[in-house]
Amino acid sequence: MKIQVVGGSLLNTNNYIVGDSNNVILIEASAMPRDIKAVVDGRKVHAIFLTHGHWDHARHIDEMANQFNAKVYAHKNAFEKIHNNEKQFALDKPVNSQLLDENQEILQNNQILDFGFLKLKVIFTPGHTDCSVSFLIEDDEGNKALFSGDTLFYQTCGRCDMPTSSVPDMKKSLINLLSLDENLDVYPGHGVKTTIKDERKTFDYLLI
Repeated sequence: MKIQVVGGSLLNTNNYIVGDSNNVILIEASAMPRDIKAVVDGRKVHAIFLTHGHWDHARHIDEMANQFNAKVYAHKNAFEKIHNNEKQFALDKPVNSQLLDENQEILQNNQILDFGFLKLKVIFTPGHTDCSVSFLIEDDEGNKALFSGDTLFYQTCGRCDMPTSSVPDMKKSLINLLSLDENLDVYPGHGVKTTIKDERKTFDYLLI
């Protein structure tokens, strides 16, 4: 599995390009489309995934969907957020997406999507927002990685003081993710990658 990261937005969101030498999916849409295109480098983009609907993860979603002729996959509440032109919180920048229904795919918890070169399992992880999801991805050689959005970071978790945030939901989501294989690499929405094993140490008080 080849995982490439491109920084995007004022908050330096991690945008991931995941796949092999011929095929990829994209996770997040905040980097400049030209920068993503340069890293994609002619490979087929099969889909674009959002971990949630905040602007710093979705600000260029329409441009990317059009540029790569790819459908967008997200929680139904994430689509509501990116179509809403109202600010949700102080530092918010509305996305105001014009994506048509036929270009949107609503994700279901525990859904598995098979693209041939990789499989993706959807894990609902509310807490940071009510539309937060994480993605457990496995390639055709059995290599796995977790993409945790703004739920699980290196030695911390996403903030829970925003509209639709929930501390109880965040605790449940963290426990859910930390129950996965300890050898999993974790690629968060911001900052450096970590592992389930290391974050079990960070959140050991939740696992008692």
